[in-house]
Amino acid sequence: MTYSHLIDFLDTISTKHMEFIPEPALTGRDNLPDEEKWHREYLKAQGSLFKGIIREGSSDDFPKDDQEVAIHWSLRVEGEENSEGKVLSSTRTEEDGTGVPHKFMLGKHCQELYGLELGVRQMQRGEKSVLKIKPDYAYLHPKGLERKLSPPEGVSEESTLLLTVDVLDFYNVKVVDYDSALVIKGICTEGEGWETPREPFEVEAVIEGWKICGDGDEQFFPPTMLKYSVGDGQIPLGLEMGINAMCKGELAWIRCHGKFTTASETSTVKNVPTHAPDGILYKVHLIHFMQVRDLFGDGLVFKRRVQEGEGEFPSSCPINDCTVRAHYSALTLPDRRTVYDSRADSSEEVAASGVLEFPIGQGIMPDVLETTLRLMCPKEVSIVHTTAKVFYAKHRDLLPASVPEDQKMEYEVHLLGFDKAPNWYNITYEEAFKDSESQKKQGNSLFKQGNYRLAKAKYHKTACQIDGLRGLQPDQYDAIEKIKVSCHLNYAQCCLKQEEYFEAIQRLSDKLLKHGPDNTKALYRRAVGYIAVGFFDEARADLEDMKAMDPFSQKDFGFLLTKLNKEQAKAREAEKRNFGGKLKAQT
Repeated sequence: MTYSHLIDFLDTISTKHMEFIPEPALTGRDNLPDEEKWHREYLKAQGSLFKGIIREGSSDDFPKDDQEVAIHWSLRVEGEENSEGKVLSSTRTEEDGTGVPHKFMLGKHCQELYGLELGVRQMQRGEKSVLKIKPDYAYLHPKGLERKLSPPEGVSEESTLLLTVDVLDFYNVKVVDYDSALVIKGICTEGEGWETPREPFEVEAVIEGWKICGDGDEQFFPPTMLKYSVGDGQIPLGLEMGINAMCKGELAWIRCHGKFTTASETSTVKNVPTHAPDGILYKVHLIHFMQVRDLFGDGLVFKRRVQEGEGEFPSSCPINDCTVRAHYSALTLPDRRTVYDSRADSSEEVAASGVLEFPIGQGIMPDVLETTLRLMCPKEVSIVHTTAKVFYAKHRDLLPASVPEDQKMEYEVHLLGFDKAPNWYNITYEEAFKDSESQKKQGNSLFKQGNYRLAKAKYHKTACQIDGLRGLQPDQYDAIEKIKVSCHLNYAQCCLKQEEYFEAIQRLSDKLLKHGPDNTKALYRRAVGYIAVGFFDEARADLEDMKAMDPFSQKDFGFLLTKLNKEQAKAREAEKRNFGGKLKAQT
């Protein structure tokens, strides 16, 4: 199409669309389907944006948000500044372009002229059209200013643009680099599950690399199986970011631009081009990744999954307190000498069933072992690396006599199965009552052992679960409410034992006395907390209330009142020692 024919063509479509089109109503616009919303935006642009179809498209759908569009385009400007209709810029080789299609994202990551974005959204796959874009929908549109777009040589911000656009394709992609959209991933074959690699997971993938060029992409890295740990710098950062967005078994392409095209000297992906203005394309088949976790986030304990379990992580894991069945063995490093194997254990916990069976959440086994099991699926095998001191911690009685505390250890853990905890989102009153009683008793047992941290967790969880119950009959509510009140009282008692006085005061005030000020146990325990932090007037008020409500509490009242008077007297003496001389000198 010659320039004169192009101008005549645009005059025809301009005349056709010059009639006034009222601005669509904004009511309910946010709830419109994507296509309808953008079509309204396109209608609003009439008078500033015209589209003339040169070749009809071959599909029924249109580009959408979060899709990438691949186009060829040629740029001219209208008017005396380009009276000969010279092509000022193009992607087409016949117009001195590179031949590399121009690709860009739609939606929040779009960095194109708003008029071009609107026009392309109204084009089908295979369609070729001319877009006439006036300045107010080009570089002077608020989106153009927001996106910091500047016109190329030979074009001013006041120019009316003539873009010949050929939509080659559009497809779903995932933006990996959210700040600049310089790393984009497209899925060729879906993977399994939802989990993706993350630091410090160990990954196995087949990778090949291509430099994007106009006359045909150049392969610089042939298909190669690579093994690496996420975050160790063995592969280019952009490639790693893309793989971290893939699922196991997925086949995908990852395109990197700008700063994400470079690779370090130690990279196992070799011959990465130092200059790739059109980007780098990687084709990746994620074969496998091994879940590796810094168990407590302190770099002291690492869990590595070596055999997949059954079900999905984490929904199939014993995250909630329950009874588990497992095996574990302990080996010294680096000689890998076995110093303990539960399968050879003749203790009562193992002998009865042939496996190690115990409830987690009651402090029976080391925290490292319990936390590892909570993050495993049935039939899974995991390896834990840490020192003997860290693993056994408060369970030094389980440390084999021949193993020094600073010995580096490897623990192989097998989760055979577990008894699922009740589902409190779908539970009967009878089940809820039974489970609440059981959890409270476990908390009481932990309290008697002096394990106040775990006991607190039991009481808190039980009270929260009861709070979530709905639709109870009055007698049912009264019965289970007694358990909740008991849990709050016991929680506060754990806080007092741990000298967490303000936490105890807050729990008793907010959860019990705010709603039931006649709870004498709560008043007594809050008074204990007040005395400990020096709030003597508040403690005295609680004791007086307790005595008025329950005359039979005289013994407890007298004991605590005596303690209150002694502590208050001590505080006054200390005050005199610290400030008496200074006050006397001032007078």
